[in-house]
Formats: sequence, structure tokens, C-alpha cells
Amino acid sequence: MNSLILFSPELGLGALILLLLSFELFTKKFRARLISIAIGASFLLFIPLIVLWPSSAEALYGAFSINPLALFLKGILLAAGILTLFIAREYTETLGNRSNDFILLI
Repeated sequence: MNSLILFSPELGLGALILLLLSFELFTKKFRARLISIAIGASFLLFIPLIVLWPSSAEALYGAFSINPLALFLKGILLAAGILTLFIAREYTETLGNRSNDFILLI
């Protein structure tokens, strides 16, 4: 299996963080919607996990291995992050400008 496909959940998460960071830096009027965008885009990260689900493979000459348990745990952590963002929607309104940093850290 191609190693880029194995890294797709991690690459997608990195791309999501860069997207949210650039969205925060360059658009001022949509900052209130940043948490909604983060929740919606995080749901899209389940797609690579579903595609990779029944597989076991290695990449980088065995330094990176993936199996169904690792994919399951990645899914649980992603779901926990989405749940945290969903619960924190009202809390981030009280933080003001600092709420974007909170969203990016989650």
C-alpha cells in the first residue's frame, strides 16, 4: 500500500490546522464561524479512517505501522476532539479573540 495513503489521516489533520490558521489570520468577519468550520472539517477526517479500516500495513521501512486497533484509536480520539469542539461552542464566545487559539489547540 502506498505510504501516502497510510499517512492520509495525519496529513488531513495537518492540512486542517493550516486551513484554520490561515482562515483565522486572513479573514476577520468569519472568526465566529471558525469552530463550526473546524467541526465540519473534522468530520471529513473520518473518510480516510473508513477507507483504511480493515488494513494492516507498514511504511517507512517498518518505522510506521498501522493496524485496525490503531485506526480505531485514531477514530476515538478524533471523535473526542469533535465532541470537545461541539461542547465548547458556547464557551468560546466568552473568550473573545482568544477563542481561535483554543480551537486551534484542540
